[in-house]
Amino acid sequence: MRKNLFVLLIFCFSIFSVQVHAQTYQYKLGADIPIGTITIGAGVTSLVKQKKNQAFTEAQVQNLVYNVNKMDHSSINRSYSHKIHLASDIGMMAAIATPLLLLINKDVRREFKVIGPMWLETFAMTYALTGMTKELVRRTRPYVYYDDVPMSEKVKKDARASFFSGHTSMTASSAFFTAKIYADMHPDSKWKPLVWTGAALMPLGVGFLRYQGGKHFWTDIVTGYLVGTAIGILVPHLHRNKSNPNEIGMQ
Repeated sequence: MRKNLFVLLIFCFSIFSVQVHAQTYQYKLGADIPIGTITIGAGVTSLVKQKKNQAFTEAQVQNLVYNVNKMDHSSINRSYSHKIHLASDIGMMAAIATPLLLLINKDVRREFKVIGPMWLETFAMTYALTGMTKELVRRTRPYVYYDDVPMSEKVKKDARASFFSGHTSMTASSAFFTAKIYADMHPDSKWKPLVWTGAALMPLGVGFLRYQGGKHFWTDIVTGYLVGTAIGILVPHLHRNKSNPNEIGMQ
């Protein structure tokens, strides 16, 4: 009896803690179910298409006809660089980790039981939609047109996964997710302009590296930027607790 009472008290305390501290965000089936459905659907579609899609053959590469819109012509004059690719990988991974910086704040830590899953939703949705689009569109990467790139690189499946830039979309969604959470929980902070500026510049930097390294056309990067930004902002927005808006306003 005492054990059951203790468990009941812990349960009630947990609910009370969520009600008291989780003022800014909350679980919402009206948001979580659609996000989950879209993510799972896109992920499954990506996997199915990935198994069916074929890489270029050497003959196809040799007979490849250059057919790129005017906006993307400059991408063909880049250099294929493993060092630049590595730098873009590092930039993307750093951006994906930026939400961890939010844990410095005690109020974010108190709401992490909601913010944490939101972060996972943001990551998963961006990754799934990016992968699905790549497999459906099958756009040839710029470096396939380069003469100095080994044929072994051109006949990989990844050589037909240019649209849209996953590095840019993942960087943008993580960076803008972090900025959105910070802005929502620090509505009066003088650092908000700097945080938003940083969020905007990170995917631009990573996208530029992808362009310089011959991995993507500008339209791939711009699309990835817009998709990632939309998801990074939309997921937290859909989970805002409208009945108990955050009034902490910490500096």
